[in-house]
Amino acid sequence: MLAALKHLGYQLFRFILLFLIHLLLTIVVTAICFVLIPTNGDYVGIALAQLWTLGVMTLGDRLILSTLKAKRLGQSMSLSQKVSNFRAINRFERSVDVFISHEVTDNVVILDSYFRSPAIVIGAQLSTSVRENDLDQIVKLAIDRIQTKHWSFASLCVQLLSLMALPTIIVTLIPKTKNIASLCSAPANFITDIFLKLGGVRLEEHEFLPLQSTYPNLWGAPKLRLPKSVSTVVGLIIERFLLIAPVQSTLLTRLREDVRLQEWENV
Repeated sequence: MLAALKHLGYQLFRFILLFLIHLLLTIVVTAICFVLIPTNGDYVGIALAQLWTLGVMTLGDRLILSTLKAKRLGQSMSLSQKVSNFRAINRFERSVDVFISHEVTDNVVILDSYFRSPAIVIGAQLSTSVRENDLDQIVKLAIDRIQTKHWSFASLCVQLLSLMALPTIIVTLIPKTKNIASLCSAPANFITDIFLKLGGVRLEEHEFLPLQSTYPNLWGAPKLRLPKSVSTVVGLIIERFLLIAPVQSTLLTRLREDVRLQEWENV
C-alpha cells in the first residue's frame, strides 16, 4: 500500500513538472509573439503554445520515427522476438514496437509516450556488428530504460522543451546576430537537464561501459538527411533518446560548425 502511494505521488509530481514546462513554453512563446506581432500577439502566442503541446503529445514520437525513416518489424522477426522475450522475463505488460533504421546505423533510439506504445529503433548495422549475447544485453538495457527510468516523462519533457532551440537556429543563420547565439542556446540544454533530474530520470553510465569498451567504434549519432541547421538541432534532440549517447557538444558549437562549413563551401 505504501509503495503504491509513493508511486502515485511520484507520478503526480511529474505531472506537475509537465504542467510547469507547458506554462513556461506558453509564457516564452506569448512574450515573443507579443513583441513581434503588436496586434493580438499575445493571443497568437497562447494559441501556438497550445498547438505545440498538443502536437508533441499526439505526434511527437511518430515525427521522430518518420525523421529516422524507421521501418516497423513484424512479430516474427528475430529482433521483435527478443524484445517480446525480455518483456516476458521482466513482466513488462506494455507492448513495445520494434523498428529498424538506416539513419541510426549503429545505435539504438528509445522512445516512449503516455499515449502510445514505446518504440525501440535499432540501427541497421548494429545487429550484425555485435555478438548475439551482446545484442541480448542491448535489448535488455532498452527494455529496462522504458520500464524503470521514467522514460515516458523524459520523452515528453525533451520533445516539449525542444521548442526552446528554435531561436538559436534563427540567430545563427543571420550574420549580424551570430554573436548573441550563446544567449539563446544556453537555456535549452540547461533547463531540459533540470527537469529531467527533478523528474527522477537517472541513467547509470556504468551499465553501458562493457558495451562501449567492447565496441568502441559503434554508438554514433544519427545521420539525418535534413537541411544543415535543422539537422543539427533535430540531431541533438534525438541524441537524448539514444541508448548510448556520444560525447555531446553544445548546440551552439554544432551550429557554428555548420555555419563555418557553409561559408567554406561558398568560397
